[in-house]
Amino acid sequence: MYSLLAVTTDQIIQIAVVILILVIAWAVLKTVLRLTLKIFSLGCGAILVLGMILVVLRMFNGS
Repeated sequence: MYSLLAVTTDQIIQIAVVILILVIAWAVLKTVLRLTLKIFSLGCGAILVLGMILVVLRMFNGS
């Protein structure tokens, strides 16, 4: 039996499964990277705030 573009039904199913797996992996990776970016920016902001607090405390202590 011949099919479109000489690709069998099993091959079409395999291609569809691979594409589905790649789409799911892309969505998971995108979510993880967004979460990582939020955590990184929160950490950087916390370090900056802590640094400013330490500078202000040092100025008020007169040291």
